Amino acid sequence: MTARVRLPILLCSLLTAVPVAAAEFVVGAHGGYGAYTQEDLNRNILALNEAARATLADEIKSGAEWGGHLGLRINETTILGVAYNRLEAAAAGGAGGSFLDLEVPADCWLAFVNWLPDSDQVGRLGLGADAGFVTVDGSAASQVAGNPVETRTYAGDGLFLAVYVVGDAILTGGLSLLAHGGFRLAQLPDITVNGAASGFDLDYSGVFVRVGLRFAP
Repeated sequence: MTARVRLPILLCSLLTAVPVAAAEFVVGAHGGYGAYTQEDLNRNILALNEAARATLADEIKSGAEWGGHLGLRINETTILGVAYNRLEAAAAGGAGGSFLDLEVPADCWLAFVNWLPDSDQVGRLGLGADAGFVTVDGSAASQVAGNPVETRTYAGDGLFLAVYVVGDAILTGGLSLLAHGGFRLAQLPDITVNGAASGFDLDYSGVFVRVGLRFAP
């Protein structure tokens, strides 16, 4: 069993160990947008554009994200839980018989903690942190006019860490509006390209914002 599989199982065990009478389950979903670093990937995109003598695709400097979480409010100010986050990353385009079709989305399997003081207030401001693993299973196809089509697969994993400000506004009943803003570190060093070690890194690190809903049944 890999570490990234054991982490959610461990966190779920910790959650269920908290006495039910002293805790409250919460569930939520979010969408957002964030910056990426992606130096190696963007260097390849620029090299392909140069070879094609056209801008087939722009560099990948940012992307959308979405996900969900399951947590446990262990006291008036603290929520612990597990989460899934999907980071979208793609570049595509063509010109003059050349093209690029690249998709390298990342899947993030996380544990999180949210600290929200002033529990008696309708609107609260606090801090949050995520920690876990990020994995990539991506692919690319490209062609410079007059040359054969080249295909690549990308696979790898790495650590994910994020710190952020949390905003929580109660809407009605157990439903709350969430807003997160912060910085994530999500690097996948020395991924495999077409199944072989490459010295190639993928880097989804950068600032991000998220907006979502949380419900306490």
